[in-house]
Amino acid sequence: SLATTLDRLQGDLHFGLDTECNLDETRDWTRVIGTCFPRALCDRVIVLDLTEMNCYNAANFPTNLKQLLENPKLIPVAVNVSFDAPRLKTLGVTFKKMVELMELGKQLEPKHRQGYGMQKMCHRLLGLYVDKFGQNADWKQMKDNEELKQYADLDPYLHLFLYEKLTERIAEGRKNGTLPMD
Repeated sequence: SLATTLDRLQGDLHFGLDTECNLDETRDWTRVIGTCFPRALCDRVIVLDLTEMNCYNAANFPTNLKQLLENPKLIPVAVNVSFDAPRLKTLGVTFKKMVELMELGKQLEPKHRQGYGMQKMCHRLLGLYVDKFGQNADWKQMKDNEELKQYADLDPYLHLFLYEKLTERIAEGRKNGTLPMD
C-alpha cells in the first residue's frame, strides 16, 4: 500500500498537485484534484473527479485520501499553490509544507521578463508548449470529455517535472557560483 511505502521512505517526497474548478460558479467548489506521485512512491498520476464522487466539502471527502495527502512526508509542489491550498482546506485537507514553483522560478531566474506562470516556465525550462485551455473549461463535464481528462493528468505531472528541473538547476547554479547560497 502507499502508506506502507511512505513509512519505509527516508526524508520528504515531493508530488505534483493541481486542482480545477469552474470559475463562473456562484459556489466555489473544487471539481477535480490531480496528483502526480514520483517513482519512489508509485509513479502515477491520480485524478479525482469530485463531481462524480459528489464530494464538495470536508464531511464527504474520503478519509483515507485525506490521510494520504496530509502525510507529513508528502510535500505538494505546484504553480500558484496559494490557489490550490484554500480549495483543499475547504475539503478538510491541509499541508504542513508546500512548494510554490513560481518562487523557485524566481530563485533560478530573478526578474525574468516573461514571468513565472506554468506555460512560460514549461517553455523555458522543459522546451514544451502547454495549452491552458482547461482554465476556462466546464469541469462538471470531465467524465465525458477525454481532452479534460488529459488536461487534468498533465498539470500535476508537469508540476512535478518542473520541480525536479528547477531544483536541479538551482543546485547547479549554487555549486558553480552563479546563484547565491540560500
